Amino acid sequence: MQKTKFNKAMSMLISIMMILMILPQMDYSVYATQSRIENYSRDYSLTGNGATDMISVGMAQKGKTKSQLGYTEAWCADFVSDCAILANQTSAIPFNANVGALHDAVINKAGGHEVSSPQGGDLVCYYCHSCDRYVHVGLMVDSTNSIQGNYSSKVTYVTNPQYY
Repeated sequence: MQKTKFNKAMSMLISIMMILMILPQMDYSVYATQSRIENYSRDYSLTGNGATDMISVGMAQKGKTKSQLGYTEAWCADFVSDCAILANQTSAIPFNANVGALHDAVINKAGGHEVSSPQGGDLVCYYCHSCDRYVHVGLMVDSTNSIQGNYSSKVTYVTNPQYY
């Protein structure tokens, strides 16, 4: 009886060790989501208009750097998502740190749609044709200018952003 318990315990231990040896060799696709709203300036007021409120939140962060906001990865989608949280717009902009997944979530889950002439409050998603994916996202301030996180390593007001 004692030997049977020992054998079962050893079998379990060997199984766990084998799993632990295999895990580091597996390929993982992980997208970390970092909300850093605690580091955002609150020097804005909300009006109840989602587009205006997101712009206000984003513009209040102008000039802040990645380290000032507390991000540790590429953070353009986190920036847009955090602006949505603070502007109470998470039903329109579901939190996602991956630009492509954020684009798809806005289109598929939140009822968004693509437009050819963006307006203030619209997201601008940059598509890289040579790599066949969305690579950056920002928030349109008006029809020609945007506020973007992770552009020149800080929150930047971009005049006439170039879409690619």
